[in-house]
Amino acid sequence: MSARILFLLIGLGVAACASGPYVPAAAPDLSNATVIDRLRKVFAETKLPGTMQVSRPRAAHLVSPGDWLICMRSSDRRQSLVYAIYFKGNDYVTSRLSVVIDRCEQEIYAGFGDPPKPN
Repeated sequence: MSARILFLLIGLGVAACASGPYVPAAAPDLSNATVIDRLRKVFAETKLPGTMQVSRPRAAHLVSPGDWLICMRSSDRRQSLVYAIYFKGNDYVTSRLSVVIDRCEQEIYAGFGDPPKPN
């Protein structure tokens, strides 16, 4: 057996032992100070008018950068931009303008501080 094949088999064996089912983090807690601070920072960075409205946390699509997604928009109905904010547990991952896969247009929003009603 050539050395290349041997190393390939060893590498595959190690990878198989190291990988297991992915277990997503718990949902972010909208009452957690770290989550609240991050949501406020993202809203300030976007410079959206009005006040912040958010959706309830929900599991993000598998190809998303985080396990959980919170959609955010402005209370100003003339402003149509919606942002997707990703978390792994209470840890912020990233934010971006919402895209189709985020499904933020289907969400129910509440003023930040008011708990969003379940879908």
